[in-house]
Amino acid sequence: MKILIFGSYVTRDAFTFDKSNEFELDRYFVRTSLATAFNSEPIEDNYTMQLTSAFQKKIVNAELKKEFKELFLLGKYDYLVIDFIDDRYNLFKFKNGCKTLLSAELKNTDFLDKNQHNGEIISGFSEEWFEEWKKGCLEFIKLAKENNLLNKIILNKVYWTAFLNQNEQFYNIEQVNKANKFLDKQYDFIEKFIGENNTIIYSKSLLLANKKHIWGLSPFHYVDELYLSMLLQLKDSNFRKIIKNQSNSKKIEYMKPKNPKTKNELDYISSKLDDITELSHQQFLLMKKLQNQAATQNELSENLQNKLIVQEENIKNLSSQLENTKKELNKKQTELSQTNQKIKQAKEQVENTLSFKLGHTLIFSTKSFKNFFSLPKDLFDLALLAKERKNNRAKPLSKSFLSPVSYPKIDGPFKKKYGFKFISILDEISHTSFESEFKLFPLNKASFETQIKGSTSLGFFIESCWKGNFGAWEYAFTSPNLQHQNAQNLLKALDIAKSRNFPIIFWNKEDPMHYDKFLPISSKCDIIFTTDSNKVKDYQRDVPNAKVEPLLFAANIHICNPANRFRVEQENICFAGSYYGVGHDDRKKQMDELLPTIIKFKGAIYDRMSQVGSDRYSYPRKYRKFIRPAVPFREIVNVYRQFKIFLNVNTITDSPTMMSRRVYELLACGTPVISTPSLAIDEQFKGIVQVAKNAKEANKIAKNLLENEWEWRKISHLGYREVMLKHTYEHRAIQIARALGEKVKEEVPLASIVIASNRPHFIDRIVKNVTEQVYPNIEVIVIAQKYTEAQFNELEKKLKTGTKKFNAVHIIRNDSEDTLGTRLNQGIALSKGEYVAKFDDDDFYFPNYLQDALIPFKFGDYGIVGKKEIFIYLEKQNKTFVRYKGEYHKETNFLTGATLVFSRTALEKLSFGNLNRGEDSNILEQAKQNGIKMYVADPFNFVVYRSKNVSNHTWQVEDKFFTEKGSFVGEGLAEKITKL
Repeated sequence: MKILIFGSYVTRDAFTFDKSNEFELDRYFVRTSLATAFNSEPIEDNYTMQLTSAFQKKIVNAELKKEFKELFLLGKYDYLVIDFIDDRYNLFKFKNGCKTLLSAELKNTDFLDKNQHNGEIISGFSEEWFEEWKKGCLEFIKLAKENNLLNKIILNKVYWTAFLNQNEQFYNIEQVNKANKFLDKQYDFIEKFIGENNTIIYSKSLLLANKKHIWGLSPFHYVDELYLSMLLQLKDSNFRKIIKNQSNSKKIEYMKPKNPKTKNELDYISSKLDDITELSHQQFLLMKKLQNQAATQNELSENLQNKLIVQEENIKNLSSQLENTKKELNKKQTELSQTNQKIKQAKEQVENTLSFKLGHTLIFSTKSFKNFFSLPKDLFDLALLAKERKNNRAKPLSKSFLSPVSYPKIDGPFKKKYGFKFISILDEISHTSFESEFKLFPLNKASFETQIKGSTSLGFFIESCWKGNFGAWEYAFTSPNLQHQNAQNLLKALDIAKSRNFPIIFWNKEDPMHYDKFLPISSKCDIIFTTDSNKVKDYQRDVPNAKVEPLLFAANIHICNPANRFRVEQENICFAGSYYGVGHDDRKKQMDELLPTIIKFKGAIYDRMSQVGSDRYSYPRKYRKFIRPAVPFREIVNVYRQFKIFLNVNTITDSPTMMSRRVYELLACGTPVISTPSLAIDEQFKGIVQVAKNAKEANKIAKNLLENEWEWRKISHLGYREVMLKHTYEHRAIQIARALGEKVKEEVPLASIVIASNRPHFIDRIVKNVTEQVYPNIEVIVIAQKYTEAQFNELEKKLKTGTKKFNAVHIIRNDSEDTLGTRLNQGIALSKGEYVAKFDDDDFYFPNYLQDALIPFKFGDYGIVGKKEIFIYLEKQNKTFVRYKGEYHKETNFLTGATLVFSRTALEKLSFGNLNRGEDSNILEQAKQNGIKMYVADPFNFVVYRSKNVSNHTWQVEDKFFTEKGSFVGEGLAEKITKL
C-alpha cells in the first residue's frame, strides 16, 4: 500500500512499527499546513543554505516552494494521510499574500531578519490563523473533488496530551486544552467533506505520552499502542468503521480529574481504568476477527488470482513486444531521416568547397567548346570567391558580441499578479517571451500523461513550431501524416487534455503560408490564435467548434528595449535574414529591390544560412563582402541595438496583422525600420516604419535619417513608444487570458503629480501642464505657499472643473517657513500613487511627458526615472538649447531635479532633504547609497524655463551658461523637436 503523508512526524512515526513492510512511503511532508500549501504562491528560497542538516533543508525548501500540491494532484498513492499537529506554529504572511509556516527550522535562518518589513506574523491558534487555514483547506478539498482524490484522503485525528502512560501529568493542561480546542475546529470543518469512514480515531487510553519515545517526551509523542492502532485502521477500512461506531460522539475530555481525596473519586478513576482496559481488549478481538476473515478470503481467491496473474503477464509481454517494435521502427525512421538530412548537408557543403568547384569547372570545360572558351572567366570568378571568403574569415566580431546578452528570467507585473500557469510547447523565442507573463511548464516527453492529468494549469498552450521546447518535440507538428513518435505523443497528449476538459490553445504564427501544414493539429484545439486575421474565416470553416482570434507578434520588453544602446558606437544600416536563390520568388524580388541600400551605406548583412554553405541560400556576389555570420537568438538584441537603421522585407503583403516579429523587437529597441510595403505595416505603424518600394526610395529615407539627427531620434522614439504601449507580450497575455474567460485588464497604475509652488503667477502653466497629460490615471497634489485666498481658489477650481478628470486633486496651503524639500515630502506623504512625479511650477511638461516617463518602469527594476539631456528655453532670447546632448536611455547616477519620477518602493527608503536648494541632489545621493537604480529616459516633452529675470530662479545663472555649454535647437520652444 503506497502512502503519501502531509502533516507532522506523528503520522510518519507510526510507520516505524511496520515490520512486515505492508506500507510503502511515497514521501512525507512535515512542517507544513493546508494554510500555506494551498493558499499561497511559492516563495523564493534564499534561506535553507544556512541550515546544516540536509533533511531540514529538504523539508523547509518543500514548504517554501509548495512542492506538495503537484505531488498530491498526481495521485500516485493509495492513501494520503493528513494530520494537523504542526499547525501549532505561527504563520508569516507577506504583503503579496504568500505565506509560510514559521517552523523551528525556518526560524534558525535569517528569514525573519530579512522579511521583518515585508509582511506580518499570524499567531498560532488565533482566529486569523484559522481563517487562513480554512481558505487553504477549501482549495485542497476543491482540487481533491475535481481530480477524484477525496476517497484517498485519510484524516489522522490525533490530539495533544498532558499525561504519561503512568497516568502522570507532565505538561500544562491549559496549553493542551487550547491546542485541542483549535484542533477540534479544524476536524469539525474538514470532516464535512471527506468520507465518513476516512478518519482514524483513538480511544482515550491510547492518547498518552511516552517517556521513552525515540524523539523524547512531548504532548504529541505517544505510546506505541497508538501507532499500532493507526496502522491497523489505515490497513482496513472496516476496522475504522467499527472503531468509529464504538467511539462515543463527545469531544475528548482534555482535563484530568483533580487529585483524588475521596472514595468516590477513587472509584471514578478505577472505573475509567476498567473502561480503558475493556476497550483495548475489544480492539484486540476485533483485530483478530478481521485478520481471520481476511485470511479465509485470501485462500478462496488465491487460485483465481494466480490464473489472472499468468494471463495478465502474457498480455503484458505481448504488449511490451509490440510497443518495443513500434519504438524501434520509429527510431529507425528518425535515424533514416536524420541520415538523409546529414547526407544532403554534406553534399551541399562539399559542392560549396573551392576544391569541388574547381574540379567541377575543369571537368565541365571538356564537355563542349562553349564551356572550354568560358573557362578563363569561370576560373577568375572562383578566384574572386576565394578572396571574398578569406576576407570574411578575417573580419573581427563587433564589440557587442564580445559580451553577449544573457536573458535573466524576469517576472512581469501581470505574471506576479495573476500567476496563470500553462503546460506548453513553444519555440525558443516564444518561450523566452511568454515566460515573463505566464508560468510555463514545458510538456515533458517522458511523463506527459501524468503531467496533463495532474495539472492545475489554465490550459495547454502550443504553437506552430518546428523544434518545440528547444528541440524536444521536433517533428511533433510537421512530420508527414503525423507518423513520427513525437507527433503520436502530441496527439495522445491532446486527447488526454480533451478528456479532462483541459483547454488547448494553439497559436499559428506561420499563417498564411503554412496554414495547411499545421491544420491537423490546430483542428484539435479549443482556442486558435493566428498572426494573420485573413485566416480567421478559414479556421471558422475548418474548425467550427473553436474560438478563433488574431494574435499579433509582440516584443518582450524585458529583453528588447533601448537601455544602454548608446554606450557603444553605432553602425549605419543592417539586414538580417536568409536569401533564397531558388523559390520564395516574392521575397527574393523584394530583397533584390531593397538590398542595394546596404551597398550604398556600407552596411552589414547577418546571413541566417551562413553555416549551411549552399548555393541555394547564397547571396549574390555583390553583397558577399557585407555578410557576417549568423547570430544566435540570445545575441540578436545586441545587433538590434548596434545599428541605426534596419531593413525589412515582407513576404506577406496583404494581411492587416502579419509581419515579421523582428519589426516589433527592433522598434522596442529604438531602432528605426525601413520596410517594403505591406498592409500590416500601414495598419499598425503608419508614419513610424518607413516604407520604400525600391532601393532608390530606401536610399533617400536612410540618408535623411542618418544625416538628420533629430529626425532619426523622433522616429526612434515614436516606434519605441508605440510598441511599449500597445505591442508587448503582456498585451498578448491579457488577450489569451480573456479568451479563456478570465476577467483581466491592463493595469494602469495611479501616478501622483506633486508640485510645491510658491509662485501663483504660474497657475495657468501648472493647470496646462497637468490637464494636458494623456496618461489616464493621475492624482494631483499641490503644496501652495504665498497664495492669496483668491489665487488658491482659482487654482483649485481650474484643476477640479477642467477638461481632464483626475483620480483626485488636493491643494494644500502651507505658508510656514518649511523648506522646499519639506513641502515636497508633505505632498509625497499625501500621495497614493504607485508612482510619484515631481513637477516644477514654471517648466513646460507636454502631453506625453508622464506617459513616456513611466515606460522604463515596465522593462527595468528602476526606482527613479528622469532626464539628463534636457531642452532649455531662454525667455530673453526666445530660443531653445539642449544640454547634456546624447545622455539618454542609460542607467545613471544623475538626473535633472524637475524630471524625477519615483516608484513607491523607492520612496519607502527616500525623502527630500530639508533644503531650499539641492534637495533633488540630496535625494539622488540617498538613492545611490541605498542601491536604488536610476534610469535616464528620452529628452522629449519637457523644457526647462529660464526667465529673463534671473532673480526668479533659485539657481541664478546667466543665459551665457546655457548657450556656451549647450547646443542650439530652435526658435521659441522648438516644439517640432521638443514635443512628440
